Amino acid sequence: MKKIFIILLILYGHNAYCFEKTDSLKKKTFFWSLQSMGFGRATGFANKIGSINPENRIAKLNDYDGGIYFRPDFRLKLKRLDCWAKPRIHVDFPQNPYPRGQNFWNYEGHSTEFFFQELKSRWQINHQFFVQGGRYYKQIGTSIFVNPSNPFIVNTSRLNPKIELFPMDFLEVSFSSNSSWNYTLIANLGAANTPVFKEPFLKFERNYGLFMEHYGDANNEGIIFSADEVGRFRLGGYAQKNVSESVVMWTDFSVDYRPNRFYPAIGSSTGLLNYEMVNGKENDKIFVSGLIGASYTFNWGPTIQLEYFHNDKGYNQEQFDRFSTQINTAQNYNFDITRQLADLNLGRSINSGIPLNRQNYVFAQFGQNDLFDKLNINVRNLYSIDDSVNQLSALVEYNVADNLEIYGLALKSTTPTSIDYTQLIHYQLMIGLISKF
Repeated sequence: MKKIFIILLILYGHNAYCFEKTDSLKKKTFFWSLQSMGFGRATGFANKIGSINPENRIAKLNDYDGGIYFRPDFRLKLKRLDCWAKPRIHVDFPQNPYPRGQNFWNYEGHSTEFFFQELKSRWQINHQFFVQGGRYYKQIGTSIFVNPSNPFIVNTSRLNPKIELFPMDFLEVSFSSNSSWNYTLIANLGAANTPVFKEPFLKFERNYGLFMEHYGDANNEGIIFSADEVGRFRLGGYAQKNVSESVVMWTDFSVDYRPNRFYPAIGSSTGLLNYEMVNGKENDKIFVSGLIGASYTFNWGPTIQLEYFHNDKGYNQEQFDRFSTQINTAQNYNFDITRQLADLNLGRSINSGIPLNRQNYVFAQFGQNDLFDKLNINVRNLYSIDDSVNQLSALVEYNVADNLEIYGLALKSTTPTSIDYTQLIHYQLMIGLISKF
């Protein structure tokens, strides 16, 4: 902990300014802002032989790391054309992971990454039609936990709200028949930097959808039909209703034919392993997933939220037994070729194409904002009914000044001893500073 605070003290000097401005000569035309975030992080993870990440060979995580993230946002708004650009500069200070416990901060090995979190433009043809395209995160659905209705984004979960979700490349044509109905043709043309679509994991296929959404005074609904270039089909939908000033209810679902995911199979294509993570025949059927949820806001401020999620694409007990055995027996393969194949299976176990690998989950959240006009508290809990795995996270944000925030996030996973080796992250502690206007 002391070392994390030392690095945060160093990072504070880099967070000295942040601003948001509208060009006075082009009022309401050009907008820009800058946010900088510094953080230190401690992570406990699986690394034992026989686990999903033996000797940290697969995930290559750090016990301790830190970073400075610069997040400028730009918008150019003309009569019919809107353009957004959100470039990102990430400077990461990873601990040298080999060997663990030595050479605590490998400052010479820091990395700098530049990318666009968002780069898009929208052309308003008339009051009913617009065309939009570029790189951005496409939000579809009602839940902050998981959105099965979204056919484009693999992982929509935000247990750590400080980390931005991966964008993808889209082209959209939208038509509004009136003030409450929208019809949109969507083409998902690229995976950008989404990890699950990198080699040697899932192959990205272009995906095309028809999205219809309706907005009412106290409700909204949406339905989307999509298909990719290799014959995978999906029907997704959601609905949300404000029952009263305090109560909101929602549902979110999908019907998938041939989902793009890895699952554990007996035997292997090479004949060298007893198990293999494959994307094959067990996917050639229909999977129905969905969630229901509700929230209640108290008169004195806090909101509680509860959801149940049935994840049909998750592993049933037979598949999970194969999954567990495949992980536990990967240690038996010590020759170069077999070890590489076993490690490939472990990598695909982490990047399986399904963010949650079991079938029944309960998600709960407690949130309280603007406590004493300074403090935001958010506590989230994800519980797997099938195997009693529990993941609890808590985020605390304190607004020191209008443009300076201190935050801390803690995450802890608890699992039965019998399946502990299948879990990658055991705990995480993240503390940092955000400068913003």
